[in-house]
Amino acid sequence: MRPFGPTATPASSNIPSPSANCGPILWVCTIRPATWPKWSWTPSTFPSAGRLHGSAGGFLRKGGSFATSAAEIKPGRREEEPFFTAKGSLRARDMGMRLVLSGIDTPDGDRRKELLAEWQHMGHEGSAVITGENPLKEIEKLLGGIKDPALKANLEKLRDIIKDNQVNLEKKDSENVEGLIRTAAYTIEALRSYAVRSVFAGKSKKQILADMEKLKSAGKQQTELYKFDQESIAKFEEARQALLQAMTSIVSYYKLKLAEILKYKEALYQNKLAVVTGEYGNGKSAFAKNMTKNLKILADHLALVRTKGQGALSKDKLYLDTLNPALRENL
Repeated sequence: MRPFGPTATPASSNIPSPSANCGPILWVCTIRPATWPKWSWTPSTFPSAGRLHGSAGGFLRKGGSFATSAAEIKPGRREEEPFFTAKGSLRARDMGMRLVLSGIDTPDGDRRKELLAEWQHMGHEGSAVITGENPLKEIEKLLGGIKDPALKANLEKLRDIIKDNQVNLEKKDSENVEGLIRTAAYTIEALRSYAVRSVFAGKSKKQILADMEKLKSAGKQQTELYKFDQESIAKFEEARQALLQAMTSIVSYYKLKLAEILKYKEALYQNKLAVVTGEYGNGKSAFAKNMTKNLKILADHLALVRTKGQGALSKDKLYLDTLNPALRENL
C-alpha cells in the first residue's frame, strides 16, 4: 500500500484537485476507483477559495470514474460542475447511476434461531377481534395425516397464504391496540382540559355576580354595564353547562375505549402501554409529564375494569383519578 488520500500529491495530473491540501492527516485507502463519480449534496469546504463547494451554484461530484487516473483518485476529491454550460445542460459521459446489489443481512447463531422460532409461532394466535376457529391450526392438523406429495404441497402452499394473512391480522391488532391506548390517554387529557374551562366559566360567573351586587348597591341597575353583566352571566352559565355535558360524553367515550382495549390479550396491551409510556417517560415538558400520568391512570383503570367490570369505574371515580381537588370542588 502507498499513501492515497486528500493530502497525497498527484504523481502526474493536469487537472487541479481542490481538496489536495485539505488537511494534515495522511489517509490510507484500498478502495478501487469507482465506475462513475457520484453527486454529493452535502457541504464540503473549498480551501483554496475559502467557501463551501457548490455555494456559488451548480452541483458537486465526488470520487473518480473510469476516465480518472489512479493518481487523481482521492477520498477527499470534490469537483464543482455547473448545471448548465453554453451548450445547454451539463452532460458528462462519465456521469451516471450506480446499481448496487446486496444480499439480505440476516443474523446468525442464537438470534437466527430465535427469529425462526418466533416466525413458527406467529399466525397461530389469530386476531382477538375475529371469533371462530383459526384456519391455520386446522390446516396443520390436515397436513399431519396427508401422504400424497402433491396434495401435501398444495396444502402447504395454502397454509403459507393463510399464515401470511394471520400474521397481518396480528400486526393489525398490535397497531389497533397502540392507537386505542393513545386515544384513551388523550381522552383523559381532554377531560382535564374541559374541567379547567368549566371551572373558569363558573368562577367568571361568580365574579360578575359580585360586580352586579356592587352596581345594585349603588343604584345602577339600569345602566348599560349592569345589562351587559346580566347577559355575560347567562353566556357563562350556558358555556359551563355545555362543558359539563361534554365531560359526561368524554367519560362514556373513555369507557368505550377501555372496553375495546380489553378485547385484546393482556400481554399485548401491557406491551403497548410500556412502549407508549417509554415515549413520554424521559420528557421534561408539562405535556410529557401529563401523558405519563395519564398512561399510569389508564393502566390502573384497565386492571380495575378487567377484574371488577365497567361498573367499578363510575364518573365520580374517574373524576377522582384524573382531576385535582381544586377542579373537583369547583365543578
